[in-house]
Amino acid sequence: ITKINVAYEEDNDRVEEVLRKVCEKMTKETEGKLEYMLLDGIEALDDSSVVYSIKVLADAEDAPVIKRNVLKHVKTEFDKQKIKIPYMQVEVHNEK
Repeated sequence: ITKINVAYEEDNDRVEEVLRKVCEKMTKETEGKLEYMLLDGIEALDDSSVVYSIKVLADAEDAPVIKRNVLKHVKTEFDKQKIKIPYMQVEVHNEK
């Protein structure tokens, strides 16, 4: 299972559409290396993100490489679609 964090401001339907496309693309690209890959939906509502879950069934030896490829494809597609992945930020106020 791969978890993907997405900003609360993003439209759930749009995010799920992009993630489904990534699953379809990865399934085609990895012929024989994975049995299936599907979007499982929203896993959790964290403090700063909506967490989506993608299930991947593959041989144990291929799993780490496939997971890295999934994350790379998700990041690339999110960048193209301007979907925000939340990250920690520090805001500094310098008052006198």
